[in-house]
Amino acid sequence: MESPIFTSSSAVYNLFVCVKSASFDLEYSGSDVKEKQTERIKGEEVILDLNSDRHIINAMHKMTHQKVLSHEKQGFIKMTPENIEKVRQAIDESNSGTLQHKEQYLKILVRWYEGDFSQSVEEHNLLWEWDNNSTGKAYELATPEQEEAYILEQAKSEKQ
Repeated sequence: MESPIFTSSSAVYNLFVCVKSASFDLEYSGSDVKEKQTERIKGEEVILDLNSDRHIINAMHKMTHQKVLSHEKQGFIKMTPENIEKVRQAIDESNSGTLQHKEQYLKILVRWYEGDFSQSVEEHNLLWEWDNNSTGKAYELATPEQEEAYILEQAKSEKQ
């Protein structure tokens, strides 16, 4: 069976694809507060130019932040199937030959879509290098507890 990430779309997309951030509030009580908080956090608004490596790299790089440990992180986009699909759609709709790393982006996105984050440190650092960063290299995968703590930390920033 073909994965939804590989379905081709005949829809024509505008030049930009927006991933909007969700609002954050504490309307939940009881033991599921943390779960509900982390479900509602999306991260910053992202605009993907369909033909721009820089925009694709930037979005994917920010998506890795919840999965890895590094001494410095700038930006956050929650790693969700919806956000993964938005990036994949932007890549799929790009003009042929305009994205330098198109095949590598798609391989990474397929792994993420399938729930495989075992290579997130290497993926983060590859995207980090392509983005010409000099600080914030990832050194380890985040544990589930570290990932949850990072997402909750981002919730505080979204609320402000």
